Amino acid sequence: MLNLYKTAAAYLLISGCSAHIPTPYQADRSPEDRDSYNGVIGAAQWQKDQSYLAGKELADKCEQLKTRIVQAHLTENTRLAEKLGKESKGICVGQ
Repeated sequence: MLNLYKTAAAYLLISGCSAHIPTPYQADRSPEDRDSYNGVIGAAQWQKDQSYLAGKELADKCEQLKTRIVQAHLTENTRLAEKLGKESKGICVGQ
């Protein structure tokens, strides 16, 4: 009878532990909305997400600068357009 209790307790312990393994990351969410990363796979995905977010931020800044340059040209403000053009060379690399 004692062996039955030990076996049942061990079975419940093992099955209970394996039921609570979290997913590596929230694959159903976009990189902007993920807030949980677990394990080695989660850490690798976190690095990929951070790289993506940094690139996206630079692309957004570049797009804003290009818009401001066009607006400066339309208002014939060449000094501002030149200044923004120089600034965009450091941000809009490869775009």
